[in-house]
Amino acid sequence: MPPEKKILVSRDVWQAAWATLRSTWKQTLILLVFGLILPQILLNLVLDCQSAEVAAELRAIFTSKMALTGSPVAFRELLHPALAYFGRLGFCIILISLFYLASYLGIVQTAVDHHRQVPRRGSLRVWVAGLRAALPAALILGMTLVILVIFGQVFIAPALVIAILAILIPVILIAERNGAWSTLWSAITMKYVQGTGFSSWAVFFNLISLSAFLYAGLAAVGLLADALLFLDEKVGIARLIWSFNFSEKPYGPVYLAVALIESGLSMTLLAALPALTAALYFIVRRGGGGRPIAQA
Repeated sequence: MPPEKKILVSRDVWQAAWATLRSTWKQTLILLVFGLILPQILLNLVLDCQSAEVAAELRAIFTSKMALTGSPVAFRELLHPALAYFGRLGFCIILISLFYLASYLGIVQTAVDHHRQVPRRGSLRVWVAGLRAALPAALILGMTLVILVIFGQVFIAPALVIAILAILIPVILIAERNGAWSTLWSAITMKYVQGTGFSSWAVFFNLISLSAFLYAGLAAVGLLADALLFLDEKVGIARLIWSFNFSEKPYGPVYLAVALIESGLSMTLLAALPALTAALYFIVRRGGGGRPIAQA
């Protein structure tokens, strides 16, 4: 019996994604907590401490020079501590980005395994699978960023379209195991879609809704974090708790609570995206039993 022919609607994607999350929630939760949330919190705390130390060092250089000679500070005197900080920052960002990418691709792998009805694998095994795909994924994302920068300088609309289409790149990379350029080309041209030309439009509109969901969710988390940081001013209570710091650290209990909430919610939204994008891909994929949609 041929597969059902019907127009793709967002409800189809969300129902399939919910089934994926119910089936893979253990692996996803472990990767979310230990691969995304905790590293994000630790990175924020370390960078805050490092930046506070560099700022204090620069302030000391500036004030001591002005106090002793009354002359401006030479730029090269400030350059050394700043370069040392940004060097450590760049190294940390590269390492943590690969770790994040491996964790995210591990979540994608669990969703792909679910749709292919592959026996469940442990969180460590899917994380290792994600790590193997991290470098190709980093290459594809780098190529995508270059394309976005080139188009974004002149044509904003095409750049936005490419950015929307690109959210399916991780799923295509894990599911099809093609090269970097083939994966990028498949995502941008929507070669993975089975059906008529209108099928691609149905998929594109669903990609827009998923992008809007992610963007709106992350924006709401940012607004919530800002509101909590200045809650004392809004409700008119003492700022004692908000201004309290642990020893010489540049953060206190309110900051830690906000960092935990912000990192937890934003990374949870990010971890929900693979279930949605994998559901969309396996509904419409070309070959292998994908459902034809919007056919005459």
